[in-house]
Amino acid sequence: MNKHLIAAAAATALTFASIGAPAQADIDRDNVARAIFGVAAVAIIAGAISSGSNQPTVVYHTAPPPQPYHPPQQPTRALMPGHCAHVYSTSTGPRRLLNADCLTQHYALAGRLPLSCAVTVRVAGGFESGFDPTCLRNVGYRAHRY
Repeated sequence: MNKHLIAAAAATALTFASIGAPAQADIDRDNVARAIFGVAAVAIIAGAISSGSNQPTVVYHTAPPPQPYHPPQQPTRALMPGHCAHVYSTSTGPRRLLNADCLTQHYALAGRLPLSCAVTVRVAGGFESGFDPTCLRNVGYRAHRY
C-alpha cells in the first residue's frame, strides 16, 4: 500500500506541475529547483506517512486465571428398598431378583437403573421381570437389608 501511495503522490505532483507550465525549450533554473523541491517534499511526506504504518501491531494475550480443581464425585444413589428383593423358583434353581414393579412403586430412581442389569425369568405361574442384585451392586447400587 505504501508503494501505491508514493506512486500516486508523485504522479499527482508531476501532473499538476506540467499543467501550469507552458512547454518551453529552455526552462530556467528557478523552475527546475522548484520542481525538484516539490518532488522531494512529496517524497518526504509520503515516506513519513508510510513509516508510521510499518510498525507491527503488538497484541498481548493474557492467560485466564487458573480454575480450582474439583475431583469428580461419585453419583449419589439412594438405597433401594430391600423388601423388593424376592427369591423365585426357576427350572435352574432359586433366583434372587429385585422386582421391577416393586422398585417402580417404592424407588424414585427406578427409571435410571441400568437396563444391562434387567432380567426376566420363567417361574411356575409365568414370567417375572426384575433386576439382578449382583449386577446392580457391581455398578454401584445398594439395597437395604430387611
